[in-house]
Amino acid sequence: MTIRIDPDKRFFVGDELSPGGWYNSLKDTLNSKEIILFEQHLETLRSQHNPKAVSRSGCVFSFDTHSAENFLHALGRDKAANHNVVELSYDPTTPVSEHNYSVISYFFQCLQNGGTLPLLLAEEDLMIQYWTGNAMTLYNSATGPLPYNAEILIGGPARVVSIR
Repeated sequence: MTIRIDPDKRFFVGDELSPGGWYNSLKDTLNSKEIILFEQHLETLRSQHNPKAVSRSGCVFSFDTHSAENFLHALGRDKAANHNVVELSYDPTTPVSEHNYSVISYFFQCLQNGGTLPLLLAEEDLMIQYWTGNAMTLYNSATGPLPYNAEILIGGPARVVSIR
């Protein structure tokens, strides 16, 4: 079982989450052009370095319990109170891959703080490590080590089984 953070409190027990919904909503976000280009580059790297990993463009995003707690803690008490923690289940034959969410978070923070895609591409080795790195590795970025927070990519539909 995996955890998804639901900031809009829009999911209910029994709902089925389809892969790809997050990726389709990027066009409405700040810096969406850069984020889409970044995600497209990540997809190219996935297909070159770890084609068996689940694609970010066609997945349901989730966390393990520890990483979900870290994510909510980073939001702060007031913001976290406005988010539901949703437990998901999925068919055991569904492809799943685990990666370091801190890497993606680092790149998105760079973009939100005025970073450009060429600046991010200078750290392509880190993007490759996202797809190929050992799950227990601390990744190193230009600003130092990034902690490991499990981002679990589910390559098919997932069902909401409980809400906390």
